[in-house]
Amino acid sequence: MVTKLTSILSAFALLSILIGSKDESTIYNGFIMNSTENIIAFEIKGDNNLEDTISIPAGLTQKVYENTENGDFEIFDCSLIFDTIKYTLINQDYTLISDTATILSSSELSSDGTRVHDCIVEIR
Repeated sequence: MVTKLTSILSAFALLSILIGSKDESTIYNGFIMNSTENIIAFEIKGDNNLEDTISIPAGLTQKVYENTENGDFEIFDCSLIFDTIKYTLINQDYTLISDTATILSSSELSSDGTRVHDCIVEIR
C-alpha cells in the first residue's frame, strides 16, 4: 500500500515537473506602415526599439520594435510599444502619441507555446 502510494506520488511529481517546464514565451513586434506616396523619416521614443531613427519608403512596412518575455500573455495593449513617434513628411513635422494612435493588432499562438503579438501603426 505504501509502495503504491509512493509510486503514485512520484508519478504525480514527475508529471507536474514535465508540465511546469513547458517553455512558453510571448513576442511583441511593432511595425510602422507608410501608406503615403513619400518617404517618411521617423524618430521613435520608447523601450526596446530596434532603432531610434528610421526612414521608411512609400508603401513599405518596417519593424521598429521587438521584445520577448517568458510566459504566455494573451492580452496586450499595443499602445505600450512606444511613447511618442515623431516623423517628417514633405518637410512637415508631426508627433504621434501612443494614447491617440490607431494601431492595428493581431495575435497568434503557435504549437510550440510561443504567442506573437504584432502591432502596426499606419501613417496615411
